[in-house]
Amino acid sequence: MWRNRLNELNATVTEAAAAFDTTDPAKTAPALAKGLTQTEKLLADVAASKLPEDAKYDIEHELNIKRRQFNDALGQALGVSLMATVVNSPFSDFNEMSPRNGAIRVKCAVSVRKRPISVSGFSPG
Repeated sequence: MWRNRLNELNATVTEAAAAFDTTDPAKTAPALAKGLTQTEKLLADVAASKLPEDAKYDIEHELNIKRRQFNDALGQALGVSLMATVVNSPFSDFNEMSPRNGAIRVKCAVSVRKRPISVSGFSPG
């Protein structure tokens, strides 16, 4: 079961690589979105499985790396960028890890290429 699903994930990576076009990176987006979904489903299934804890840890570690890779590649393929600025920080020092007065408030700006893009039924208007 796990081997088949990992082979399917590998096939999706191959599909995304084959779809890559330097003049239109968004062509890889459907395969990248599919791979991200497959990876997230695998992570959930591994967490719910009866695998030994050390095996779960190893598999989850590798799948989390793959999830980040798919997520980053999908954002780059779609031309998505995010800029976050800390508006007011409850941290007296950024080396301090616990907030004094609740959560950090962040101001974000997101931009996407100006042409319509469709991934898994989503189409920004």
